[in-house]
Amino acid sequence: MYYYSLYGLTVESDLDFFQLRELKYKPEQIDVFIYQSILENRLEVELEGKSYSIGKHSTLFSNKTVHLVVEEGNTIKYQAKESANWQSLKTYLLGFGFAFLFLQKNQMAIHCSSVVYDKGALLLAGESGSGKSTLTRALIKAGFKLLADDMELVWARGKDLFAYPAFPYQKMCRNEVAKLVNPQEVIYIDEMKDKFMVPCFSVFEEHEQKVIGIVILKVSNCEQVQLEEVKGLEKLYAIYGNLFIRKLLQKEKINSDIIDDCLKIASIIPIYLLKRPVGVDSVEAQIDALNIVFEFNYN
Repeated sequence: MYYYSLYGLTVESDLDFFQLRELKYKPEQIDVFIYQSILENRLEVELEGKSYSIGKHSTLFSNKTVHLVVEEGNTIKYQAKESANWQSLKTYLLGFGFAFLFLQKNQMAIHCSSVVYDKGALLLAGESGSGKSTLTRALIKAGFKLLADDMELVWARGKDLFAYPAFPYQKMCRNEVAKLVNPQEVIYIDEMKDKFMVPCFSVFEEHEQKVIGIVILKVSNCEQVQLEEVKGLEKLYAIYGNLFIRKLLQKEKINSDIIDDCLKIASIIPIYLLKRPVGVDSVEAQIDALNIVFEFNYN
């Protein structure tokens, strides 16, 4: 067995994950169990032709790579499909698997990067191609630390929202990797999307952080970078629309618990929409705009 720390949880797994922070000893308490199981017959009966079913105590999921069952907020079972790509399978476990698990624990998995400075964590969300990875990398160069890449766990405690450390790697596209000083250190992970994993050990934040804001990136027809605060019900839509499993939830009956959790997050922290012009290198302007609001004053 392998033992890891992920999002503040201890994980026992029968699979190795190169990107996770491995524990040198078996912890006294295991929060999450990941193991292989025979699931095909169960999913065939319970899914009744569907590809997934999201539940409070049990979530079932099946695609071309893996059968997946997540139960009681602490167990992720998987069965690889024939000729499955194991790197893709592991990606589904760390992505959908943990997003389903957090949902059962009344916690939210946001599709975003998370960076940290002296005031707390800043979450950078947005659709693919909006510039999350580029801005994240630029902020790290400016002095920020990386807390999570691609998916972040957030949990409201009292009047504050907290984010948790994932793993010390950042996903990048080929064109971004080509700009690195030591591209030989990267790990190729995705033949379909042409993605790489870039190590960030020296700039990784290992402790939970208070969230001070969410920024949603968007490519726009604007002529210059624009930063505007999201208010009212738009804050709810902004959070719900950036949940990691948002596309799956669109086909499910609206869950009042999820809406309540999104509303609670919306009531705690500010949310901003950062628009950037098409085809223009505007990273410095984006950082300048964010600095006006969040006052990090890094150069």
